[in-house]
Amino acid sequence: MLTHPVRMVLFDYGNVISTFDHGRFLGNLESLGLRRRDELWRSLVEGPEPVLLRFECGQVAPEAFFDHIGRFFPVPAPEPETLIGAFCDQFEPIRPTRALLKNLRGRYRIGLLSNTNATHFARVIRDAEVFPCFDQITVSFEVGAMKPDPRIFRDALAKFNGRPEEVLYLDDIAAYVEAGRRLGLQAIQVTDPAVLMPAVEAALLATPQPSSPCRR
Repeated sequence: MLTHPVRMVLFDYGNVISTFDHGRFLGNLESLGLRRRDELWRSLVEGPEPVLLRFECGQVAPEAFFDHIGRFFPVPAPEPETLIGAFCDQFEPIRPTRALLKNLRGRYRIGLLSNTNATHFARVIRDAEVFPCFDQITVSFEVGAMKPDPRIFRDALAKFNGRPEEVLYLDDIAAYVEAGRRLGLQAIQVTDPAVLMPAVEAALLATPQPSSPCRR
């Protein structure tokens, strides 16, 4: 599983640390009175300027993002805070990954590398009970680039200040795993956390760490 001793384990968030369900988010909006579900979703993820993707690149402010969603409701639209609640209510914890994070804390440098937006970061990720495990954070809305863009990986590597092969990167999307490998990371696709996370921990324990300490 590992080809080189590891100093940092770098985690994706969505479908690695927590599941997420855009359908649940849209269902939440329908319960608030949304009648143009398909049209809204297309505006968020399709076309030349998809609003959700621009939000996750830091090109759209949270206020503008939720104002955009509100335009698809009959007048009057729900309050912004209500829309924020619907947007954030789409995550569930993945227990095997969270257990691994806690077990690795203090033994390895731990990083987060996530395509996400300012609202999910502030309201979901920062509130997760495993957030204190992270020694470094790289998120797309701050970098201005999303995986698989090399810039977001380079941001994580710059914060690590070590060799790419000393990083074990865990992500559920094959294209992002390949992007990490092209930059020299040891990258593994997460398909079944309940099986993979114990195997990752066993592989780390079986491989001596480099003599240089983790920089914190």
